[in-house]
Amino acid sequence: YNCTKEIGTNYNQRILGTRIKHHMGDVSIKMYDKFGCVLRIESTCNDISTFRVEREVQHRDGTSDIRKAPLKKSIYSLYQLFTILKSANYRYLEFISSFDDHSSGRKKLDEVSHSRWEKERTYRGFNFFDSRDLSVLEAISKGEYMTFGIQGNPASSILGSFRLLRNFEINGFCHFPRMLMAFFNTSSASWASRNSRLRRAISFCSSEA
Repeated sequence: YNCTKEIGTNYNQRILGTRIKHHMGDVSIKMYDKFGCVLRIESTCNDISTFRVEREVQHRDGTSDIRKAPLKKSIYSLYQLFTILKSANYRYLEFISSFDDHSSGRKKLDEVSHSRWEKERTYRGFNFFDSRDLSVLEAISKGEYMTFGIQGNPASSILGSFRLLRNFEINGFCHFPRMLMAFFNTSSASWASRNSRLRRAISFCSSEA
């Protein structure tokens, strides 16, 4: 398909959603965002003779042969037209699937980096440029802890304090048993004395942020 006509893109925002249309001469491909939850892609063509396909060509002398010729406007050309437009849709889907959308990541980063207030106590946000915060985040994201969580000695060496543990849970990075959390809240012993209980009972389970 060698296009010598106008090429352009049109963007419209409608009541039912957003539409992006790319047109190249008489051929266009459109992407609809219906109600913000359904993605629809369709291709249209006002003049199918712009496509050249291999088909049987009848000559005036009564002979025929197979060669590339303009697509005929006939019901028998529907399959070839369908194949061409379907391939265009798949190529467009493959193209847009290569985009990286960082908007959700920026939103989550903003959430976890801000301080939170809960039960008359402030829990600071995480600073991904702080070496201590970064080392803890890298430690809990290791694959070896994804199935059974962080248990025993690794938990005490990685987390270091209950306040940091609670900070992780508030920010949605992890969860741990309520009975263990009640133990930390009611005990007035030092962290050193808690380590024996920690080694036996803690089950720090990583969850997807």
